[in-house]
Order: sequence, then structure tokens, then C-alpha cells
Amino acid sequence: MAGTSNSPAEVEKPRGFHPVRRALFTGLAVLGLAVPGITLTGCGGAPPEILFADAQLFLVNDRDTGEVHESLRLFIAVNDDDGVEDLSVVFVVHDESELYWQASAEEWVTLEQDRDSWIGLPDLRPVAGRSFPRGRYRLILEDRSLQEVEGSFGVTAPVLDPASVEFPLLRKTGSDFEISADGTVVIRVYTRSGKLVLSREVSAGLMGPDLVREIPDEGGLTVYLSSPPGQAVRLLSGPFPYER
Repeated sequence: MAGTSNSPAEVEKPRGFHPVRRALFTGLAVLGLAVPGITLTGCGGAPPEILFADAQLFLVNDRDTGEVHESLRLFIAVNDDDGVEDLSVVFVVHDESELYWQASAEEWVTLEQDRDSWIGLPDLRPVAGRSFPRGRYRLILEDRSLQEVEGSFGVTAPVLDPASVEFPLLRKTGSDFEISADGTVVIRVYTRSGKLVLSREVSAGLMGPDLVREIPDEGGLTVYLSSPPGQAVRLLSGPFPYER
């Protein structure tokens, strides 16, 4: 699993992509992280390229539903000489379990960062009530002329028991907000419309005046808290209402 503090995945609000059905794909997975092996299945235009895959595994405490589940944030650095808009569909395939996830260009998010183009699935979900199968996953990226490229990534982190972890929490005491966590956390604040207005790493404890001043003085704000990058499985909890 790979992840950095400036990962494209850090700017996206969670949303779910679930397994589609039993996989119809067969064949050997590409070895190594996002090492492309191009297979042409159509004609016309330039084939796409997979440059890099950034995959981060989260254990999520959903405060709206009370459910705890795994979530995979997957962002793929891509190149297509015909333009990113020429890309049409991406498959995430786990051959051993015969499961796959599918998203079209209308469903993924597109970002430009550090002169790289990224397509992202911010919230891949496993089968309900289960964890993601561990092991190697294939990426299959297809453009509008049906040209394909393959890459891969791995999920090798151990499965965590939710009862054994301490999720970060946001509490209000009087007029103050306090972050309860085992160490530093990444705080992300969203407006009622889902716009990200704050994302930074902070220490646990009372939210100081400098941090509070960075948060817009408006109603309907929500907060998500997560453990920082660098852990095999990151803990994420929210949404928490933020009302002054």
C-alpha cells in the first residue's frame, strides 16, 4: 500500500463503489506496482498508460449508519496522448476471489496534481460484512477506442478487529471542540454542498484558535478525522457535525 500526505486521495470525500459481480476476467496478474502491459483490442488513437497507482486502505467508522467497514481509496496516475477525456472505464480485479469493481468516466473523479493526471475511486467497498480480499489486484484501463492497458497493486495489510482500535473522535465541550485520538490526525472539513474547505494534519486535544479561524463561520459543516498517511490501515471516522 502506498500513500503520502499530498496524495490525491486526501482531497476527496468518501463515496462508495461496490463489487459489481463475479469477475469474468482470467489470466495472469501483472507483477509489480502499476507496471503497464499494453494489450490493443481496438484501433485508432494512442493507447492509454498507467504510470502509478496510489492505494490506501481505511477502516471506517461511519457515524451516520453506525457501521464499521473497510474502504479502499484508489487513485491512478494515467497518460493518454488523446487526452484524459478519451478514457472510458476502469476495472479493479481480484482474480483469486473472482470479484471486480467497475467505474466509468462519469463515475470516477479526475485531478491534475504535480503535472500528473489522476483518475480516482475515493471509496471502493468490499462485499457487505466482509473485508477486502488480500493479495494482488489487477487494474484494467480502457479508452473509448477499446484499447486497454493493465497494471496492478497489492493489499497485504492484516485485517483489523474494530474492537481493538481507537477511532479518532470529535467532541464538543461547552464552546470548545476537542479531538480525541492516539496521536496526530488529518482533519477534513466539508461544507453542506460537499466542498472541502480544510485539510491538514493536527495534534489531538482542544482545537486551538488558529485552527478554528481556518474553518468557515457557516452552518452545515461536517468533519472527518483520519490517522495520518504511513500506516498499513488508516482509521477514519465521521461525519461529525461542526456547529459553533
